[in-house]
Amino acid sequence: MAGVRRLEWNPEMRRSVLRAGKQFHHRPVCVLPAPAFPAVSFESVLRGRRSGKAFGLEPLSLQVLSTILFAAYGVTGHHGDAAGRPDRRAVPSAGALYPLDMYVAVQRVRSLAPGLYHYAPDRHVLAELRQTDLREELAAGIIEASLAGAPVMVIIAAAFWRSRVKYGLRGYRFTLLEAGHLAQNIQLTAASLNACALPVGGFFDRRIDELLAIDGLHEATVYLMALGPSADRDHA
Repeated sequence: MAGVRRLEWNPEMRRSVLRAGKQFHHRPVCVLPAPAFPAVSFESVLRGRRSGKAFGLEPLSLQVLSTILFAAYGVTGHHGDAAGRPDRRAVPSAGALYPLDMYVAVQRVRSLAPGLYHYAPDRHVLAELRQTDLREELAAGIIEASLAGAPVMVIIAAAFWRSRVKYGLRGYRFTLLEAGHLAQNIQLTAASLNACALPVGGFFDRRIDELLAIDGLHEATVYLMALGPSADRDHA
């Protein structure tokens, strides 16, 4: 409860926590198009959702990637006050601390060079970290190495300390629960857009952490999601 009391009674600390999200303001950015959700029923999305890796040959469109990233962790509401309350995101988060970071390893996306990017929810942009072919590094870090050729690999990393500052050791559980919420948003949104999404839990933690330049202790990779256009579109 000590962390809870500190945040409740110390407005400076609350403001500091709100600024704790990782930013790469010094890096070039790709400004993403506004998300565009299809007019489909929620029931049809639930019934049609499948985990799959039958990726089409065409690149993933930047519009589809933008919509998926926004649905996963985008900012969905602003308080517009100075009370130290955070913007709201597309997933529930314990204490609204939002301890996750989304890295995007791009192989084939229209209008986006291959490389590693970081998604900034508050600006809805991708910050370019490295412009390079990542297939070899991904293949070394994923048990099913063929998935390294997916058009996009979304890498979900957890900054556990952002939750621990308030919840102590229970912050680990809350952070992992949040990663599950985020991953399900990706799956459902991909299904609604006729895109293919595959959750990947079989990876070598240290190798993926090294790819992201994080320490694997205070920040660590917790989940991967392979994305691409559905192969069905190639025959449409």
